[in-house]
Amino acid sequence: GRQPWLVHGVLTTAQAATTVPGSIVALSLGMYLALYAVLITAYVSVLFYLARQAGREEPKQAPAIGPSAPPLAGAGANG
Repeated sequence: GRQPWLVHGVLTTAQAATTVPGSIVALSLGMYLALYAVLITAYVSVLFYLARQAGREEPKQAPAIGPSAPPLAGAGANG
């Protein structure tokens, strides 16, 4: 944000310093960390849930291809 202006001498370091107390900054950081911890926990639990659901499905049989395959529906003498 402000760093390029400090480099070029437009804004002094004293003017760039915030007046927000450190406790508010720490609280804000803690809230962001807690939010991201909840989100990553939800994400991982959904991934494990989906993996369990995929493991319970019965494997689908591949369709038969070749001479032993049943005739296609609608295929007649004129087809």
